[in-house]
Amino acid sequence: AQQSPPPVLLTRTDTVGNMSRSLAVDLADDLRKGKLQLVYQPQVSYNGSLHGAEALLRWNHPICGPISPPVALALAEEAHFEEELAAWILDRAFRDLGFLRAEISSDTTFSVNDSPRQLAGVIFLRNLKDAMARHGIKPELIKIEITEKDALSGTRMTLQQMREIRKLGIKLAMDDFGMGHSSLMYLKEYEFDTIKIDGALVKELL
Repeated sequence: AQQSPPPVLLTRTDTVGNMSRSLAVDLADDLRKGKLQLVYQPQVSYNGSLHGAEALLRWNHPICGPISPPVALALAEEAHFEEELAAWILDRAFRDLGFLRAEISSDTTFSVNDSPRQLAGVIFLRNLKDAMARHGIKPELIKIEITEKDALSGTRMTLQQMREIRKLGIKLAMDDFGMGHSSLMYLKEYEFDTIKIDGALVKELL
């Protein structure tokens, strides 16, 4: 099993550490009470047609206000309930996709972000299958996204899990391509269906 990275927030002895521990408790409580949200960023083709939507986690703390998703994910990981959070995200995204199937085209995909730690565990693949079955979602409607940095730093187990996901008929996307030490050979090895080039590389394209 992949070892957890050393905590950098919850073990601090300063104000940041105190705040992080309090937020971790609140996050776990809000997760179990169903107070987290997913919003969806549309993915639009050059002609304006919708071809996909990316699920994005949102947590609005009652005192601190909106908490950055990377901070929320880091807190969940350090507090050891990241698998519970990942399962909730999958279930909520597929539930929403089930509601929207009649309103969107048959080739519109829903993207869900994932981390190498989740991919390296067998629980993620089981949760993925369970959520698909529970909401009657076809695998070709789903896309799992992983950043270039995470993909290239993953273990052999991560690579194997990614291949298992593709065997199910689910698409894979690499996000932030071009921000690390990119090589086109990685694209061949990992067999991604979609490559999302980082905006810093294309913003001056026109």
